[in-house]
Amino acid sequence: MPLSLRMFLDSSGDSAWGPMLAMSTLALVPPLVLFATFQRPIVDGIATTGLKG
Repeated sequence: MPLSLRMFLDSSGDSAWGPMLAMSTLALVPPLVLFATFQRPIVDGIATTGLKG
């Protein structure tokens, strides 16, 4: 993902902010969907870590 975002820089170091923001947003969607889907098991696993019994 960082390499694909790096492609939005031209040779002078200027960047196309609009397409870069769009690509960054699209890159964040899959992890957010996975977290929203598995939020309860993730939080339950963290909450019960270290409990005996």
